[in-house]
Amino acid sequence: MSESGSKGRPQREERRGAIDVTRALLVVVVAAIVGIVVLAGLPAPSHHSGSTTTVPRSTTTTLPPAQVKVQVYNGTSVNHAATTVSTKLQGFGWNMASPTTSVTVVSASVVYYATGYGSSAVTIAHQLGLGAAACQPLVAGSVNPAQAANINVVVVVGPDLVS
Repeated sequence: MSESGSKGRPQREERRGAIDVTRALLVVVVAAIVGIVVLAGLPAPSHHSGSTTTVPRSTTTTLPPAQVKVQVYNGTSVNHAATTVSTKLQGFGWNMASPTTSVTVVSASVVYYATGYGSSAVTIAHQLGLGAAACQPLVAGSVNPAQAANINVVVVVGPDLVS
């Protein structure tokens, strides 16, 4: 029995050693996969000399409110809704144009912005209790172009802003 007992121990040690090697290889493989995933999410290194920054076109700089011309349109059937919202925004320091009436009634408020004024539009939307999803680029046909000339942000008041 002593012979079989001595033969049994080395086999167990060999199995234990094989399990340890398997575990070590598994740890190395998992670490490599995690490393690949992490590195795949990082931007590619730049090969340019000097310091340059690329800014996506959708990124805008937040300007002081007094430098942003804002006009509010009443897109509801409630009298003076645009005036009420315009007065509120003026209290935040925005450069307000005279409020006016929209040619159409809207189902929800929209904050339109000219190129370069997206951050200002988001700030205005938040000040009015709207989310950033209410913001849209100001494109031809969004509002009356003759009224929106030289306007950076246009707020069209919908029923969600009428209290």
